[in-house]
Formats: sequence, C-alpha cells, structure tokens
Amino acid sequence: RDVIGDWSSDVCSSDLSEPTMAITDNKMNLGAIGVLGLCLIFGIVVPAHNGLFTLEESKAHIGIWKIDVDGECPDGMKDDCDSCVDPGSDATDCAKAGYTKCQTMQAFSILGVLSVAAAAGLAAAGGLGVMDVKMTGMAGAGAAGFGALSYLIIFALVAANYNGDKSEDSDCGSGGADNDDMSYGASFALAIVNWLLLMVAAGLLVLAGRSDASA
Repeated sequence: RDVIGDWSSDVCSSDLSEPTMAITDNKMNLGAIGVLGLCLIFGIVVPAHNGLFTLEESKAHIGIWKIDVDGECPDGMKDDCDSCVDPGSDATDCAKAGYTKCQTMQAFSILGVLSVAAAAGLAAAGGLGVMDVKMTGMAGAGAAGFGALSYLIIFALVAANYNGDKSEDSDCGSGGADNDDMSYGASFALAIVNWLLLMVAAGLLVLAGRSDASA
C-alpha cells in the first residue's frame, strides 16, 4: 500500500506542475493570436466591401472586386459589375495600366488573407504545443510580414490612383484628389489598419519565439 501511495502521490504532483494548456503560457503568442484573428476579419472585409472609393453624387462605390451604385449593379456595366474589366488591345496605355493595377490589388487581397490565416494557424499551433513556439514564432512572423506587405501594396495603389492625374502624360490616375465628389472609402481605411496590425502581430510572434527560447 505504501508503494501505491507513493506512486500516486508522485503522479499527481507531477501532473499538477505541468500546464494544462500551453496556449496560456506565452502571453506574446496569445496576443498575436488575438491580433491575427482581428486581421483575418478585416482581411475578408477589405475585398468583400465595395469601399475603396465612394462618389457622393452618383452614390457609386468602387471596390477591389465589384462596383455598385447605391447597392445595385449599374445599368450597362460589363461582366457583372467587376472592377477589373479587360479594356482590350486597342485601349489606351492608361486603361491598360489601370487594368493591371486592379488585377494586382485583387491578387494581393487573396494573398493577404491567406498569409493572415497561415500566421494565425502557426501561432495557434505553437500556443497549443502542437509545434515548437520558437519555430512558429519566426514562421508566423514571416507570414504576418508578407500579409502586411500585401495590404501596403493595396493601399499604396489606391492612393496613387486617387492622387494621380488623369492625363496620359502624367500618372494615369482618377484625379480624385481634385474631385470633391470622390473620397476614400472604408476598405481603404481597413487596408491601412490591417497593415499596421499585421506589423504588430509579426513583432509579437518574434517576441513569443524569443521568450520561449529563453524560458
């Protein structure tokens, strides 16, 4: 009976000394998971919401993927109100450049969401003890950093279009800066917010890996 009692006492004491959920051990990693969860929501809203630009008079909303007028597809729009419509081989250089920029924003809106999801998955795997936090911290920071770059490219292209002149000899922009009717929308603001939050998340993941290594 003494042997059984000693064995059970040792097992119980050893069990109590170990954390039941590793995700609560590293506060930096836990913070990164929370930030990345928010970034994932914003990353879905940025392309889903038609809000890069708004035109007050016509009530038009221009997004990464679609265009609408007061919530409806305007008459005469090609390809189901897609923002990116191939202007054709006979189009002007500015029209072709605008099409390329639109496709670039669409590509990076997808890459941004995938990068955020990858970073969040790595952070969760490290926090739950499925993978080494030192490894997930660095890999997750890299994924979050790429996501931040994706949203930086998106809002930089939008800003360049808004501030650029319409002239073929100039920036091939929309001239929005000189148009009182045109303004930035919510998707543009969220792209900037997501860029900043992903930089924070990347830093937290780096610190999570370092703190786990020094523990």
